[in-house]
Amino acid sequence: MPYQNLTSTLDTAAVAPIMTSLATMQTTLAPHSINLTPDEITRMFKMSINRQSLGSRSIQIAEANPTLKLA
Repeated sequence: MPYQNLTSTLDTAAVAPIMTSLATMQTTLAPHSINLTPDEITRMFKMSINRQSLGSRSIQIAEANPTLKLA
């Protein structure tokens, strides 16, 4: 693997400010977010109902399992 010197481990002290910043961004952007209808989704470039459902399901799984790590 060409990137053996990279690590994906963050300690708690590094994760806490990241999570705080993400929560702040989510709160700030919440009034501006919208849900697209299936027709709007399929009209978007390279977006179909299958990809939208995959993305939504992936987010649900990630939120339900906070201990999952990317390989």
